[in-house]
Amino acid sequence: MLRAAALAATGLRPFVGRRLLSAAATQAVPAPNQQPEVFYNQIFINNEWHDAASRKTFPTVNPSTGEVICQVAEGDKEDVDRAVKAARAAFQLGSPWRRMDASERGRLLYRLADLIERDRTYLAALETLDNGKPYVISYLVDLDMVLKCLRYYAGWADKYHGKTIPIDGDFFSFTRHEPVGVCGQIIPWNFPLLMQAWKLGPALATGNVVVMKVAEQTPLTALYVANLIKEAGFPPGVVNIVPGFGPTAGAAIASHHDVDKVAFTGSTEVGHLIQVAAGSSNLKRVTLELGGKSPNIIMSDTDMDWAVEQAHFALFFNQGQCCCAGSRTFVQEDVYAEFVERSVARAKARVVGNPFDSQTEQGPQVDETQFKKILGYINSGKQEGAKLLCGGGAAAERGYFIQPTVFGDVQDGMTIAKEEIFGPVMQILKFKTIEEVVGRANNSKYGLAAAVFTKDLDKANYLSQALQAGTVWVNCYDVFGAQSPFGGYKMSGSGRELGEYGLQAYTEVKTVSTVPAAGGPQPLPGLAATAADCWFLPVNRGRQRPRLPPAVRNERLSPLGPQSLARLCGTQGLQRQRGRKGPGGRGREEKLPEGIGVQSRCWLGHSVPYQSACAKSWPRFLSSPLLVHTLEGSRWSLGAWVSCHRPGRSGLRFSSWRWPGPAGWLQAFGR
Repeated sequence: MLRAAALAATGLRPFVGRRLLSAAATQAVPAPNQQPEVFYNQIFINNEWHDAASRKTFPTVNPSTGEVICQVAEGDKEDVDRAVKAARAAFQLGSPWRRMDASERGRLLYRLADLIERDRTYLAALETLDNGKPYVISYLVDLDMVLKCLRYYAGWADKYHGKTIPIDGDFFSFTRHEPVGVCGQIIPWNFPLLMQAWKLGPALATGNVVVMKVAEQTPLTALYVANLIKEAGFPPGVVNIVPGFGPTAGAAIASHHDVDKVAFTGSTEVGHLIQVAAGSSNLKRVTLELGGKSPNIIMSDTDMDWAVEQAHFALFFNQGQCCCAGSRTFVQEDVYAEFVERSVARAKARVVGNPFDSQTEQGPQVDETQFKKILGYINSGKQEGAKLLCGGGAAAERGYFIQPTVFGDVQDGMTIAKEEIFGPVMQILKFKTIEEVVGRANNSKYGLAAAVFTKDLDKANYLSQALQAGTVWVNCYDVFGAQSPFGGYKMSGSGRELGEYGLQAYTEVKTVSTVPAAGGPQPLPGLAATAADCWFLPVNRGRQRPRLPPAVRNERLSPLGPQSLARLCGTQGLQRQRGRKGPGGRGREEKLPEGIGVQSRCWLGHSVPYQSACAKSWPRFLSSPLLVHTLEGSRWSLGAWVSCHRPGRSGLRFSSWRWPGPAGWLQAFGR
């Protein structure tokens, strides 16, 4: 077993100390299986596994060795069409998914998280095999954040809802949050499991269906999770996963006329293509989380030990393959020389090697394409005059390992200072004043993230407001939580993921306004806070737990019309109690006047449970559906059927109250 003490060797000590990892970091990490078996490599549609329609496959490669792990079905437009058709069927009105309670959707997400946690060791090993990131990181960071994300959105499933609106006139207006529909989701290769959770969580919590294209470089863990989705109990067609390439499968999703929304995480260049495809097809909704060139500003008054370690982490974490990596490190000139010297020493000490080794801090880049691209940027930096301080080449004879690289004396106009490298290449720039660094930091087409290291709270507040970035970290870096939204300014994307904001992109807001029918009830003017008439309906006499009679229980969600009330009166014997000052008072019971059930109109809605002083004398006093009704011909009141019990007597009471306003009640008017 690997113990938490081994985290020091992985470079995790600083942010474990600041609790940027969960409590899982203090627990034992199971030893990995370095050759995990691959169980799923096909296309997942309608809760079934399929070969590609074209019968084509592509290899997924172990980046540590360059060797093929297995062949994977290569989905294309025809497979996307099949997946969209399955998703659309699952989204039809009356389908099991559409009829499912929101709370049950939440339970399915909780169940999925539990299954992922059950298979956490296997998934961490498979992620490391396919992606190359250190196993300790896969287990402690990626899987931990996956579980938290899914459980966070599971909790939202029955809590993200519309509101009532007090519009002018005699109308009742409210909003509904409805699912968008078929959501196309295209995820990247740098955090395969985590990006899958970021996309699935809010989409499924809000009742959508999904067609997901996973990255061709890292399809294996997402496909394994597909099987867990089926095991968790999600209905067929709710989640469909198509491995394939961007120009074929990805383009088919972005341009599909029956896809209602597309969410993409990846490069800005591909984000452009998706935006165009979405606009030229059916104007589908688009959420884009794209590239970045994030400034990391080191002020001269900072804690140097902490700033050096965090700046190193900000750039080199995940082999530098983070869209929000702190890839422009601005250092105030007073401390520039010290910071550079210490950063170079830290980079030289970084352990690069087998990602399954507990001592390894940095694994390989994801594939040969990225490997060559990063080396090209390093050559560009040298040619344009940046000072190469360490690294600069391959770190092993096989596999896609690159030495931790640091450039000093970097100028704003250099290619390495303007373009996203997406690798372990640190660029350090010098600045004099806070005003200068704000202008230079914002002089970028990107605006995903930024960071500030200073002991001066005024400087921190000033910079956090002045920097054009979707996320600003102060004296820390890469602090993420499922509760906090993430997204970019400018060409770093549009929309937000995570947090409550992440739900907005997956819902349509519908406004419903109704008017009472002719002759129906009108909104009440001011109501006095005094008790009025009480009607008592004896039921289940002598039982300790009275229940609503079927005539009421079966019509909780529809108008309770005159016939229903008449049936209640005829079969149960509705009685009127006079002289009550409240539920605990005493009064004479009289038979309800004949015909009142037919003459009265009742409208059934919902109320929230409440308790009042009456609970002291009536142990069972529970609110039931809100009624608006007439008493003695023309008077309207607010009231509720309440199930109640007192010694020797059980029944239903209709309590009518004059109230200063309808606060606390959801009114529903209609026939």
